[in-house]
Amino acid sequence: MVKWQDQRGFSFLELSIVVAIMATLLLIGIPNYKKVMGKAQEISCDANLKLIETQMEHYYFEHREYPTIGDAFFKETDYFREIPKCPNQGVYKAEGSDPIKVTCTNHG
Repeated sequence: MVKWQDQRGFSFLELSIVVAIMATLLLIGIPNYKKVMGKAQEISCDANLKLIETQMEHYYFEHREYPTIGDAFFKETDYFREIPKCPNQGVYKAEGSDPIKVTCTNHG
């Protein structure tokens, strides 16, 4: 029978240290990840707001009236390839008429 020499694994202390380091990194990383994701959603929503405002102005120059914001404007016109949606489930609303201001219920 062959015996293996110098078979050594990791000690409990070494494994505990590695687990503690990984837990610390996770505790630091998770709040930062949530913060970055929230900021990314806000930036995406702002881009959608500007896109909707621009397309509504474009509609105005072609039809001499502002459209009402809603599914009909998004689906029945050729101004959008897809309906812009707030990543945080907000609703877009248009206010005013010259210039028009589009806002989101979640991001302002």
